[in-house]
Amino acid sequence: MARKKKQTKEERLEKKRIAEKIRYEKIKNDPQRLAAEKEKRKQKYKKLREKRQARKKNTPSNLNDELVGPEFRDHEQPQQVNFEINVPETLAPKPNPRLKSTREQSQKQRYKRNQEIKQKMS
Repeated sequence: MARKKKQTKEERLEKKRIAEKIRYEKIKNDPQRLAAEKEKRKQKYKKLREKRQARKKNTPSNLNDELVGPEFRDHEQPQQVNFEINVPETLAPKPNPRLKSTREQSQKQRYKRNQEIKQKMS
Protein backbone atom coordinates (compact mmCIF):
# COMPACT_ATOMS: atom_id res chain seq x y z
CA MET A 1 0.00 0.00 0.00
CA ALA A 2 1.09 3.51 -0.66
CA ARG A 3 2.02 5.69 2.22
CA LYS A 4 -0.13 8.64 3.13
CA LYS A 5 1.34 11.97 2.19
CA LYS A 6 2.33 13.98 5.25
CA GLN A 7 0.51 17.25 5.72
CA THR A 8 2.49 20.42 5.37
CA LYS A 9 2.52 22.98 8.15
CA GLU A 10 0.20 25.27 6.17
CA GLU A 11 -2.31 22.47 5.60
CA ARG A 12 -2.35 21.60 9.31
CA LEU A 13 -2.81 25.26 10.27
CA GLU A 14 -5.62 25.67 7.74
CA LYS A 15 -7.36 22.58 9.10
CA LYS A 16 -6.93 23.90 12.64
CA ARG A 17 -8.38 27.31 11.68
CA ILE A 18 -11.43 25.68 10.13
CA ALA A 19 -12.00 23.53 13.22
CA GLU A 20 -11.63 26.62 15.46
CA LYS A 21 -14.19 28.55 13.39
CA ILE A 22 -16.67 25.69 13.64
CA ARG A 23 -16.12 25.44 17.40
CA TYR A 24 -16.70 29.17 17.93
CA GLU A 25 -19.83 29.07 15.75
CA LYS A 26 -21.25 26.37 18.01
CA ILE A 27 -20.38 28.43 21.10
CA LYS A 28 -21.95 31.59 19.62
CA ASN A 29 -25.22 29.79 18.88
CA ASP A 30 -25.56 28.42 22.44
CA PRO A 31 -26.15 31.20 25.04
CA GLN A 32 -25.00 29.09 28.00
CA ARG A 33 -21.74 28.10 26.35
CA LEU A 34 -21.22 31.71 25.21
CA ALA A 35 -21.60 33.00 28.78
CA ALA A 36 -19.17 30.33 30.01
CA GLU A 37 -16.65 31.31 27.31
CA LYS A 38 -16.91 35.00 28.23
CA GLU A 39 -16.36 34.20 31.90
CA LYS A 40 -13.37 32.04 30.98
CA ARG A 41 -11.86 34.93 28.98
CA LYS A 42 -12.43 37.36 31.88
CA GLN A 43 -10.63 35.03 34.28
CA LYS A 44 -7.75 34.65 31.83
CA TYR A 45 -7.49 38.43 31.50
CA LYS A 46 -7.49 38.90 35.29
CA LYS A 47 -4.71 36.36 35.62
CA LEU A 48 -2.63 38.18 32.98
CA ARG A 49 -3.29 41.51 34.69
CA GLU A 50 -1.95 40.09 37.95
CA LYS A 51 1.19 38.96 36.15
CA ARG A 52 1.32 42.40 34.44
CA GLN A 53 1.45 40.85 31.00
CA ALA A 54 -1.77 42.45 29.79
CA ARG A 55 -2.19 46.22 29.63
CA LYS A 56 -5.35 48.23 30.08
CA LYS A 57 -6.75 49.76 26.93
CA ASN A 58 -6.08 53.40 26.00
CA THR A 59 -3.41 54.00 28.64
CA PRO A 60 0.26 54.46 27.81
CA SER A 61 2.32 52.01 29.83
CA ASN A 62 4.84 54.60 31.06
CA LEU A 63 2.12 56.85 32.53
CA ASN A 64 0.02 54.17 34.17
CA ASP A 65 1.00 54.06 37.87
CA GLU A 66 -0.01 50.44 38.15
CA LEU A 67 2.33 49.30 35.39
CA VAL A 68 5.34 51.55 36.05
CA GLY A 69 8.55 49.56 36.00
CA PRO A 70 11.59 50.08 38.24
CA GLU A 71 13.49 51.89 35.47
CA PHE A 72 11.03 54.82 35.46
CA ARG A 73 11.63 57.55 38.02
CA ASP A 74 9.65 60.69 38.82
CA HIS A 75 12.55 63.09 38.27
CA GLU A 76 13.19 61.81 34.76
CA GLN A 77 11.20 63.52 32.07
CA PRO A 78 10.55 61.84 28.73
CA GLN A 79 12.47 63.40 25.88
CA GLN A 80 10.49 65.92 23.91
CA VAL A 81 11.07 66.11 20.19
CA ASN A 82 10.81 69.52 18.58
CA PHE A 83 9.38 69.23 15.11
CA GLU A 84 10.01 72.15 12.81
CA ILE A 85 7.38 73.17 10.33
CA ASN A 86 8.17 71.54 7.02
CA VAL A 87 8.94 74.29 4.56
CA PRO A 88 8.79 73.23 0.89
CA GLU A 89 12.31 74.58 0.25
CA THR A 90 13.79 72.24 2.83
CA LEU A 91 11.93 69.26 1.40
CA ALA A 92 12.95 69.81 -2.22
CA PRO A 93 14.93 66.84 -3.55
CA LYS A 94 18.60 67.43 -4.15
CA PRO A 95 19.85 66.63 -7.65
CA ASN A 96 21.79 63.41 -7.77
CA PRO A 97 24.74 63.67 -10.22
CA ARG A 98 24.85 59.91 -10.70
CA LEU A 99 21.19 59.80 -11.59
CA LYS A 100 21.66 62.65 -14.04
CA SER A 101 24.54 60.91 -15.83
CA THR A 102 22.65 57.61 -16.12
CA ARG A 103 19.61 59.45 -17.46
CA GLU A 104 21.77 61.12 -20.11
CA GLN A 105 23.30 57.77 -21.07
CA SER A 106 19.90 56.13 -21.46
CA GLN A 107 18.69 59.06 -23.60
CA LYS A 108 21.75 58.73 -25.87
CA GLN A 109 21.25 54.98 -26.21
CA ARG A 110 17.56 55.46 -26.99
CA TYR A 111 18.44 58.04 -29.66
CA LYS A 112 20.96 55.65 -31.29
CA ARG A 113 18.48 52.77 -31.24
CA ASN A 114 15.80 54.92 -32.86
CA GLN A 115 18.26 56.01 -35.56
CA GLU A 116 19.10 52.36 -36.33
CA ILE A 117 15.42 51.46 -36.57
CA LYS A 118 14.78 54.36 -38.96
CA GLN A 119 17.69 53.24 -41.18
CA LYS A 120 16.39 49.68 -41.31
CA MET A 121 12.91 50.83 -42.26
CA SER A 122 14.08 53.09 -45.07
